[in-house]
Amino acid sequence: QDEGKHFVESMATALDTRCPICLDSWVNPSFVVPCLHRFCFECIQRWAESKPECPLCKRRVSSIVTPGVSALMQKRAVHTLPSTSW
Repeated sequence: QDEGKHFVESMATALDTRCPICLDSWVNPSFVVPCLHRFCFECIQRWAESKPECPLCKRRVSSIVTPGVSALMQKRAVHTLPSTSW
């Protein structure tokens, strides 16, 4: 039972230090609004261009926020998201 608990804890730690899309270490960590799940900026931007929903919770992505990236660059990224009718 302790082995199972250790496995779950190590998986949670790995997910906290790695992007859930590319499974690699963070590159320009970004948050999607409104759910605030975190991904690499390029990973979530590519994902959202084809499917504007969070890969983890499936909520519609209204914007991508990247600490340290200028507001203009973030605005350009958001404008590339396809609009949906839902």
